[in-house]
Amino acid sequence: MKRNVVALVIVVCLVIVVGIGIGRTKHNAGTKKPNTVGIGKQNTVKKAPIKNSNTAAAKEENKNQNAETKVSNNEVGGMNFKISNASGKPNENVSVNINIDNLNKNVISGCQFNLTYDKNILEVASVSAGNILNDSKDNFEYKTDNGNGKIAFLYADGSKGEQLINKDGAFATVNFKIKDGSKKGKTEITFSGDKSLYNKDLKKVNVNFQNGSINVK
Repeated sequence: MKRNVVALVIVVCLVIVVGIGIGRTKHNAGTKKPNTVGIGKQNTVKKAPIKNSNTAAAKEENKNQNAETKVSNNEVGGMNFKISNASGKPNENVSVNINIDNLNKNVISGCQFNLTYDKNILEVASVSAGNILNDSKDNFEYKTDNGNGKIAFLYADGSKGEQLINKDGAFATVNFKIKDGSKKGKTEITFSGDKSLYNKDLKKVNVNFQNGSINVK
């Protein structure tokens, strides 16, 4: 009898132990997290917008053409602004004219420009107004700079149209001294700086600037 009771207790204990083990196994199986190894976020590549190079080039070309048209519309006529040539020996004075020709029907109300020369060869002795300037005392100005080899010219009609430049001829005459010891050969006298001429309507005049020279003998 005792043996049967002991055997029954052992069986009951085994059943309880097995039941507990099965319950834990089911619980673990139900709460197991899915394996995420090897699964990552996909890289997103942002593509830059594609520019139409042909369209951009066309717009730039049109812009340049419009700018050129604007400039050409503000320029009128055509004339020559020329520096004459001369020759001389060291220690001599020589004169060159700044001439305007092919003025045609144009008139000049104002202008500004510079002349440059070799300061080691030439020195400005004097400057005088040309025969085409009206009332040069009030309208004509110049400034010499022998240290840098430059002359700055300015003409402005202050009479509101009564003293315009309206004919061909000499705008100004520059008297140079050829320095002692200067070598033989040509030395140039050139237009420089902001070379601008304007008509009575203050429109820019299209000008052909021609440089000159002095031949040292």
